[in-house]
Amino acid sequence: MGPELVTTRRSILAGAGALAAYAALERDADAKNWPTWAGARRSRRPDEVPGCLGFWDAQRSTIGTTGGLVDSVTDVKGVTGTVTSTGAARPALSATGWNGLPCFDFGVGGTCVLVTPSVSLSAHAFFAVAQCGASSGYLVTHVNDSTVGYLYCTSPGSSVRRSGVISTKNGPVGWMTDGVKHSAGRAYDTTHASHVLYQDGLPVTTSDVQNGSPNAIASGALYIGNAQVFTDGIRGLYASFAVFNRVPTALEWYGMHLWARRAWAF
Repeated sequence: MGPELVTTRRSILAGAGALAAYAALERDADAKNWPTWAGARRSRRPDEVPGCLGFWDAQRSTIGTTGGLVDSVTDVKGVTGTVTSTGAARPALSATGWNGLPCFDFGVGGTCVLVTPSVSLSAHAFFAVAQCGASSGYLVTHVNDSTVGYLYCTSPGSSVRRSGVISTKNGPVGWMTDGVKHSAGRAYDTTHASHVLYQDGLPVTTSDVQNGSPNAIASGALYIGNAQVFTDGIRGLYASFAVFNRVPTALEWYGMHLWARRAWAF
């Protein structure tokens, strides 16, 4: 067999493997009743979605460590900048902890955090790939002196607060505390009605707690995996996190979840 035929045969076999993997994803999408309109199943890496302000990822960022603990994680998008952690608050870097892939291991104490430089948000969204165990707390918190917006694993699920005006919604029981690998997110487009929680590419059922509609721009650091006091963070693994200054479309949410499943093998 000549070299051209060998190359062609390898290409065909590689293509067949890719088609089989894609078919498996399609079957899974069908089982979840995902939409079938054009483009609904296009994989989208978070930093390719318009409005992405920062993207920190255990496979794609440059990660600085000391003694196996994370000191810094570069921003793949390159807009917000490097996240940092210090002292006992540093998560561990696990080389193979996520299905043989690297991830940030936040342990079980709820005391680890990664902190971004200041970012300004009004309409916004968070996207995370994480595996959170029981009693997990904050997936992310946006903090400055007078305003707080957080995405919490248990009740209450999500809150946006600006100068005393508050929108809070509870997620479903067990949301992001089942010890299973998920993509998750929060969208907020300056009104309580636009305050939506996501899991695995789809919105989840929420219940209203406080129905204000804060819309002021707030600037402050993002505390990934915890709140600013470092006592009620996630118990588990973080693979990837992104922040946006707009709300992604339904297709973009589906696409980011598809990317997460392919990139992170879950």
